[in-house]
Amino acid sequence: MLEQVVSIESAMAFGMSSAVVAGWQLWDLVQIEDRLERLLGRALHAMGRHGDWSQLGFTGVGHYAEQRLGMGRRTAESRAAIVGALKRRPALQAAYASGAIGLESAWLLVRVLGRGPVEPEIEAAWVNSARGMTVKRLRDELRRARLVSCGVLGPPEPQATRISDLEALPTSAFESRPIPRTLRPVVPLPATDAEWQSSLRRWPGMTRERVWRLGTHALEAPGAVVFRRFRLPQDLAGLFLSAIESERRRLEEEAHQTPWTKPWPDPLATPAKRAAQEYANRLRRVPAWVGLLSLLEDFVRTWDDPKRIPDRRWKRIYERENYRCAAPGCTRSADIQDHHIDYRSDMGSDEPWNQVALCAFHHQQGEHGRLARVRGSAPLDLLWRLGVPDLGTWWKNERRIDPRDGNAIDARTIPRAMTAGV
Repeated sequence: MLEQVVSIESAMAFGMSSAVVAGWQLWDLVQIEDRLERLLGRALHAMGRHGDWSQLGFTGVGHYAEQRLGMGRRTAESRAAIVGALKRRPALQAAYASGAIGLESAWLLVRVLGRGPVEPEIEAAWVNSARGMTVKRLRDELRRARLVSCGVLGPPEPQATRISDLEALPTSAFESRPIPRTLRPVVPLPATDAEWQSSLRRWPGMTRERVWRLGTHALEAPGAVVFRRFRLPQDLAGLFLSAIESERRRLEEEAHQTPWTKPWPDPLATPAKRAAQEYANRLRRVPAWVGLLSLLEDFVRTWDDPKRIPDRRWKRIYERENYRCAAPGCTRSADIQDHHIDYRSDMGSDEPWNQVALCAFHHQQGEHGRLARVRGSAPLDLLWRLGVPDLGTWWKNERRIDPRDGNAIDARTIPRAMTAGV
C-alpha cells in the first residue's frame, strides 16, 4: 500500500496545492495503519487461541498489548475478538479484511446479524449497504432492526416532506404486533433511505409509549428471556444492581399483598406491576428484569412527559431529525439549531423541505463558514460536502457518494475519485 501515497512533486505538476496532497497522503497513511492493526488483530487472536498468554507471563491479550505493544487494552481486545466473531460471516469477514468496512462498523453488523445462521443473501445485502456508510447510520439501522425483529416496529410510513404530511403522520408505525414465536429473531433486510428516515422521527411521549409496549411484549412471551451484560465501574455497578434489587423487592411485596384468587385491582397498571403480579402468583418470586423495567418506566414517566416539554418554533424539524445534528456522521444533540437550506435572506421558504437541524458547529463554522455545504431538498435529497472545497468528501443520507453522478462509492476509492477533477 505504500506505493499508493502520492508524492507532492508529481501532484503539484497537476496544479494541486501542497495542502491538498498532504491531506491525501495522510488519508493513505491512515489506511496503512488500519491494515496493520487488522493484521495485528489476527496475530493476537491466533496467540490467544493457542494459549500463549500464560506461557509469556501475561493474563490476556489486553495485558500483553499494554505492556509489550503500547496499545490500548480495549483496542487490542476488540481487534482480536472481531476475528473470531467473523468466522461464521464470510462476506462480512472479507469486507473487513479488505478494509471496505472498519472495526466499529464490523461490530455493529455482527450485532445486527446475530449469532445464529443467516441467509447469505441477507448477509451480503447488509455488507453492501454498509460500504461507505457512516457509523451513525449503522447504529440507527441496528436499532431499527431490533425493533423490527421483535415486532415492535411496524411497516414504514410514507416519507413526509411537507407540513401537512408531517402533521398527518400517526404513531401507527409503532403499532403493537405479536412477537414472532421463533427460537431466534428474524434478521430483516437493510432499510431503504425512506424507511431509515421514517424510523428516526421522535416526538414527546414516544419513549414512554415504546417502553410500555416492550413491557407488554415481555408479558406475552415470558420465556423469551435474554441476558444483557453491561461494563460499569465497580462502585457504579453496585449501585445499579442495588437499585434494581430494591425495586424488585418492592414490587414483590406489593404483589404478595393481593391474593392470587383476586384480579389485579388496577386494570391500567404498568407492565412492570402486571409482570410482578404474574410471576408472584406463578413462581412466588419476581425476576430482576421486572425491577429494571419498573425503573425504566419511572424514568420515562418523569422525563418524557409531553405536557412538560416546551414547544420550540421549529419543533417539527427537530422531531424529524431525532433532535440531533443532521450532518453526516455527527451525533450531537446539544444546542441544535434550525438552518434554512435556501437562506431566508435569499427568500428561502419555511417549508420542511427547506429546513434541517444542525449543531452549532456545523451551522456556524460549517454552512455559514467554509467547513460544510448542504444543498437540495430535506430530508432525503440533500447533498452534503464536509470539509473545505478542495478536501471535502460528499455525502447523501449518511453515505459517501461521487458528486459527479450521485452514486455511492467505495471508501477505498475516495481519494482517487475526488482528485480526478471533482
